[in-house]
Parts: sequence; C-alpha cells; structure tokens
Amino acid sequence: MKKLTILVVTLMMLLTVMGAMYVALADIMGNDKEDNLNNDGIIGNVSQAPDKPNAPSGPTSGKTNMAYTYITSATSSYEEQIFYWFDWGDGTNSGWVGPYLSGDSASVEHEWSEKGNYEIKVKAMSFHDAESEWSDPLSVKIPYGNGLFRSLFTRFLDRHPNVFPIIRRLFGQ
Repeated sequence: MKKLTILVVTLMMLLTVMGAMYVALADIMGNDKEDNLNNDGIIGNVSQAPDKPNAPSGPTSGKTNMAYTYITSATSSYEEQIFYWFDWGDGTNSGWVGPYLSGDSASVEHEWSEKGNYEIKVKAMSFHDAESEWSDPLSVKIPYGNGLFRSLFTRFLDRHPNVFPIIRRLFGQ
C-alpha cells in the first residue's frame, strides 16, 4: 500500500510540475493562461485550430486540362506549422499539403477536366490535428474545353490564315 501511495503522490507532483511549465510557457508566448484551463482548472489541449485561412487567390477563369496555381495563408496563435486542404469544387481535393510556417503562403496547382463553374475553398490544420473552419470560396469558371470542334476549326483557320480575321481573333489565333 505504501508503494501505491508513493506512486500516486509522484504522479500528482509530476502533473503539477508539467502544468506549471505549461502555464509559464503560455505566459511567455503572451497567451492568457486562464484561456487554457477548463472549468475544473485542468490544463486543456495546447494546440488550437489555426485561424480561418484567407480565401484562395488565383485565376478565376481558364481552360480545361491546364494547370492553375492557387495561393492561401493562415496563422496559428501558437505559431505552429500549418497544413492546408484545398477543395477544388469538382469532387477532388489536394489532400493535406505542408507543413508551412504560420503566416507563410501555400501554393497548389490544379486543373479541371470538364467545363463548369467551381468554388475553391481551403481549410487549415495545426501540427496537432486541430482544423480551422473553411475559407471563403473563390469562384472559378472553366468556359470551354479542347473539344473536337474547336480543334478542327482551329486547324481550318491555320490552313486559311486570311479567312475570317475576326473569328481568328476570337479564338486567340
């Protein structure tokens, strides 16, 4: 029984020392130690979710099967490394990319295989798996693909360069 009492007392002392170290670290980092205690006065999870990421920035229109780069950033109150998850709005995503330093920009490429209107959104995750809310979306329009008609018509314009100069300009030739 004496050994069990010594073990319990030792564990309680160890937890008390760890708690004091955590509170001191929170003070050094400029965080209010009261924010990190639950209602019972027990220290909570050190990791908090990163702030809501900035809406992605990048091209808002494009062509199918061409890669476009999109950029975002977020910050973490504990200056933790951050991972990002881009949802491309077409049923695919980037998976977790990173880590990036808090506040640093992350850039990821994507290409759409079908024409349509898409909304890109991003969420961030701390190194300890705490996830942010989704960013505001960026709308992207992919107006046309590289279809057979476009290919045949472009080939026709290439063979007859002086025909239909206005149409040639419309198709970017």
